[in-house]
Amino acid sequence: MLFVMLAAGMSPAGGPVGSDLFLPLDGNRVYEYRSVMLRGGQEVVREKVRVTYYPADEFPGKNLILRRYDYFLELNTLSHQEKFYRYADQLFFDYLGQDQQGSYLYARQHQGERTRFILEQPEYLLKNPIQMNTAWQGKDGQYRIAGVNETVQTPAGTFRGCVRVDRARADNPIAFSWWYAPRVGLVKYQRTFPAGQETGLLLSHKK
Repeated sequence: MLFVMLAAGMSPAGGPVGSDLFLPLDGNRVYEYRSVMLRGGQEVVREKVRVTYYPADEFPGKNLILRRYDYFLELNTLSHQEKFYRYADQLFFDYLGQDQQGSYLYARQHQGERTRFILEQPEYLLKNPIQMNTAWQGKDGQYRIAGVNETVQTPAGTFRGCVRVDRARADNPIAFSWWYAPRVGLVKYQRTFPAGQETGLLLSHKK
């Protein structure tokens, strides 16, 4: 019944489906993913990523959640220069919030940075209404809900009723996709580039 209601754009309570159903920001959640990069059909990077959500108090007056990333390398055959750019650009912390428009990124901090960067405007990761072809412009590109009620298979299980968000930029050949499962959150992500792609699948999650 839940998936029928999601497909109809209704929540189990009878109201419109909101981003909070697919990206829960209630704190104290832990997710683990395995991320694999393929280039020319060959595996060149494999790592485990742990993502932990905490209540954040670094921004007084803001109701935000801190999302921390920890990386555990299992395989990396990239060149020295590629490794430098990859890991210098990896996220370490970001801060997420929610409002009537959807779920957004408020601030971020990369591995090589000592201070947090507050975005000039919130970058919405998932925007209401949760339905096909809802689209919005962000600093990082054009976002669009490209799928609803999708089924995603991961090592953590099979998730139904997922929403897929795509992001692309006209001046950049790299595209991104994220799959969010109801009441769980992000279960799959994918980065596609001219020479290959990188895919992350959920290994486990707990609250």
